[in-house]
Amino acid sequence: MKPLPKRACLALCCLALIAAAKFEAGTVGPVDQAQQHPDFLAFRDSLRAAIQNKNVESLLKHVDTNVQCSHGGEEGIADFREKWKLDQNPGASPLWQELGRILALGGAFQKEQFVAPYVYAKWPESYDSFQFAAITGQNVNVRARAALDAPALKQSTYGIVRIVLDSWEAPPTQTIDGETWPWVKVGLSNGAEGYVWGKYVVSPLGYRAGFNKTNGEWKLIFLVAGD
Repeated sequence: MKPLPKRACLALCCLALIAAAKFEAGTVGPVDQAQQHPDFLAFRDSLRAAIQNKNVESLLKHVDTNVQCSHGGEEGIADFREKWKLDQNPGASPLWQELGRILALGGAFQKEQFVAPYVYAKWPESYDSFQFAAITGQNVNVRARAALDAPALKQSTYGIVRIVLDSWEAPPTQTIDGETWPWVKVGLSNGAEGYVWGKYVVSPLGYRAGFNKTNGEWKLIFLVAGD
């Protein structure tokens, strides 16, 4: 049998890569069980007000004294303040945007603990949490380039997407309505690739928050990312 020409080999390799990039389509629909406990709902509303106003002292009233800040042993209010730069230039802290998005996305109760966002709380085990993420909106545009004026390849409603990592490229950011998020390169279930503005792409391994009731009061007990 004659060996295939180089051009044919290259074409077959490209087809194999495209096929390998395909995956079974799926969704993670929004869930918010906060209303099941009216006292927690009131607590969350109060916390969201503190975030909206970027009020550090009000925020910390909602945080447990032993709050877990990472998987590396950081815990307590002092570490929390340092990690999120609440003593240097608190108005510029990324905490307000990150925690604000987490709370806006709702969550679920796991026994007596409330966990948010819903992407983490309800992530389907059939998708590798290191490789996939969720679109957190309806009719979210997947664009051909990392720009708001780029043509939309497709729209996704709460779809699961594959994260495409280009380690040699710094992801471009864009500010829309006062929020700045990076563009995220994603793969769709049909193998196509495009870009989604980062506000609407959430990894189950991204930042998530847990809340527990201690001595009659709800508190933030962890705000961590990673595995």
